[in-house]
Amino acid sequence: MSDAKESKNKTILVVDDDAIVLDIVEAFVEQQGHKVLCAQCGHEALKLANEHNGKLDLLLTDVIMPNMNGMDLAKTMVRNNPDLKVIFMSGCLQPAIDSPNAFIQKPFSHKTLTNHIKKAFSEMN
Repeated sequence: MSDAKESKNKTILVVDDDAIVLDIVEAFVEQQGHKVLCAQCGHEALKLANEHNGKLDLLLTDVIMPNMNGMDLAKTMVRNNPDLKVIFMSGCLQPAIDSPNAFIQKPFSHKTLTNHIKKAFSEMN
């Protein structure tokens, strides 16, 4: 199987409290050939992850959200799934995270999102 084919058909959980951003990111990710699960908060994301019957490959989450921020969500999800890749997105300054490749500054283009997702999946192989 080729690397290009292996990087398709992944399941990505997108979390953002802004419904418009969530819809746009969902469309961008679907155009790349991935399955998308969407949540508007951390608690909803955890519920979706627990109910999902397959593997989650990537968490794409906003950093600043009410009740549970993206950093806490990622820590919880990675604890349950150590192979889960995480990309943070925010309209604020870049938070202190392990990898600068795991952060996208809002607003971002389709190309920027595509490149970050490809990098995350290339790290999986």
